[in-house]
Amino acid sequence: MKILIISNLRPNKSGITEQVYNIRRGLIEESHDISLISTYGTIFKRLKGIAQAFKEAFKSDLVIGTGCAFYGFLPVAVASIAAYFADKPVFYNFHDGQAEVFLKKSERLVKFFIRNKKVVVASEFVNEVFKKFKFNSELIPNIFDFNSFPKRESEFAWNKKIIWARSFENIYQPELALKIALKTLEKSDCEFHFYGDGSLYENLKKKYRHTGIIFHGLVVREQILKDLSESSVFLNTTLYDNMPNSFFESGFYKLLVLSTRVGGVATTFDDSEVVFAKDNGINSFTEVLSDILENPLKYDSYRINLNDKVLRYTWDKVKDKWLSLINESVKKINNIYLN
Repeated sequence: MKILIISNLRPNKSGITEQVYNIRRGLIEESHDISLISTYGTIFKRLKGIAQAFKEAFKSDLVIGTGCAFYGFLPVAVASIAAYFADKPVFYNFHDGQAEVFLKKSERLVKFFIRNKKVVVASEFVNEVFKKFKFNSELIPNIFDFNSFPKRESEFAWNKKIIWARSFENIYQPELALKIALKTLEKSDCEFHFYGDGSLYENLKKKYRHTGIIFHGLVVREQILKDLSESSVFLNTTLYDNMPNSFFESGFYKLLVLSTRVGGVATTFDDSEVVFAKDNGINSFTEVLSDILENPLKYDSYRINLNDKVLRYTWDKVKDKWLSLINESVKKINNIYLN
């Protein structure tokens, strides 16, 4: 079967992009012919991607739109329109913890494009949100190709290197993370490494200058994975989340994850796998981080449990669901033609 996947494919291959590549790899293993079209980049690149998507839709048996909220919804809209004009079956893969905020603001627009078509989501949290708004959603967790991860050069050993890696946007609360870093550095000799870019990056980089805070900007996925393998703690301060890849990448390298208790994080991981801050405040995070740095061994069980959990998220665990959904989607439209 020839399947067209439309997505905002980012050059650094992180986030949704990595998930799209993982799904493509799995479907190719099942003898499907997969075409990827990107609608990411400059206006010219987006328009070129849209034109290519329409052209490929006519050649395909099935269209899948993979996107997220707000600006990331473009691939879903393009998939919907291309499938309509090409008269091909379509379903969608939504990756965003802001689902409820997005749907409250844009419910009519989203329903115009998605209608009653299937929406695949990765966390129970997002699944419940879509069902609340009467969408036809199905839960299929994210998957990871752990064989592609760079191997550790040595076994995990506690050090005082802490990583924060998200976009520098308000929903991920980078300034909260930086304030936590400053306060923790008052008590402990450690390093905070910040990865990512975004609208707040330059301003925060100038505002929070400290020898213990290192800004790396946006790096390729291979680099962040290598740096994770040389660290001990991953810090997550997001306000919303679906099923963050960073938790799985950190878990693979047996890091301890300290996080806000939000959205898909809380429905995917429990209190034996992730350390959750008591609240969204500087003191709560700093208190826990200081204890981790002073008494790391008492947190070993969290690392081990998280590692055990994330290693289960492979293609073999979800392929039957993906194949069933693909066959069901194509069968429905074929039945329409036959009748």
